[in-house]
Amino acid sequence: MIDFKKIDNLVKYCIVKIFRIKDPVCIDDGIESTEKIIEKYSEENEVDSLLKKFNSINSDYAFNHFLDVIKKRKARRRFYYSINIAAILIVALFLFSPEKSTTTIVNKKALTKVDDVLLITENGESYTTSGDIKVSNYEIKASQKRPVELESSRIELQKTPEQLNTLVTPRGIRQQLTLSDGTVIWINSQSRLSFPTEFNDSARVVSLTGEAYFDVTESRKPFIVKLQTGEVTVYGTSFNINSYDNSPISAVWLYTGSVKVSTTEEETMLKPGYNVRIDNATSLMSSQIANRNESPDWIRGMIEFYEEPLSGAFDVLQRWYGITYELSDDVKDLEVTMIISDKTSIEDLLELLELTQKVDVKRKNDTVFITKKRN
Repeated sequence: MIDFKKIDNLVKYCIVKIFRIKDPVCIDDGIESTEKIIEKYSEENEVDSLLKKFNSINSDYAFNHFLDVIKKRKARRRFYYSINIAAILIVALFLFSPEKSTTTIVNKKALTKVDDVLLITENGESYTTSGDIKVSNYEIKASQKRPVELESSRIELQKTPEQLNTLVTPRGIRQQLTLSDGTVIWINSQSRLSFPTEFNDSARVVSLTGEAYFDVTESRKPFIVKLQTGEVTVYGTSFNINSYDNSPISAVWLYTGSVKVSTTEEETMLKPGYNVRIDNATSLMSSQIANRNESPDWIRGMIEFYEEPLSGAFDVLQRWYGITYELSDDVKDLEVTMIISDKTSIEDLLELLELTQKVDVKRKNDTVFITKKRN
């Protein structure tokens, strides 16, 4: 069979389930929405043909052929699957890691105009930037770097720590940054990272509001990420931090190495392959939980939710698509599991929500309204 190493485990699971649509264990007769999805988005003859390709000796050819067929489908035709009686949603699209040469990734499915990445230097100068951004020889170098005057709505972004630069990503953009020590950071949408042009002799300190993935260069000097309710200390490792303004929870995922997570109340040494959550109101930490993936979903151009309340999912989706949303009180806690990519349109996503959940969805310009369906 084909090698699925490059596909997320849940995506693989979804594919297998859909390919076996005749198998009674894959369809709960009590889920009307599942039957609707399969009827609307599956073609049995084509699936049988693709299965033969999957079983060919040349698995690489089979997989590439499979992707070609998927890409040639009509624009609105996708594979979807609802996996349990709560009508949990999975939107499964094939997506791989961005090319290494791509350092500014724009979500072309964003509904609002996507702004440029903003750089505010330690001298108070402001630039819009894109492409390769590196700190080298006491200078921030960017492929595209254009002086700009900040709009009044963004003046507050100038309030940066003394002698630090700040990189600000708008909604719908992910940006890579290489620091002076060689540390590589992926900064997610609507995030703010403050960093020095050159680190001092005692520690390498940066500040984060939002989300970022760090691949830290090993050094005798600790690397410290300051958050709104604490800090993360490392020496050389890869990890992800989510700590947005006004969010009740911050979280740290460790992938390799070891990190110390500290708050005013407690601290813990995080184990590789585990994550911990911080209550931003109390500064207390959860117990360590095993990671689901070997790297953050968003740097692979995906968003993954597992039994996430609808309100929490749309808090992330608003940054992904540049939308605003309103949820009625009776749908805020509705749990969804879904995988989407930056090639998934908001129209497809909202259509599948209506198919798999008992909700009514309306959209006016860039605002989405979701209410409980009244039968």
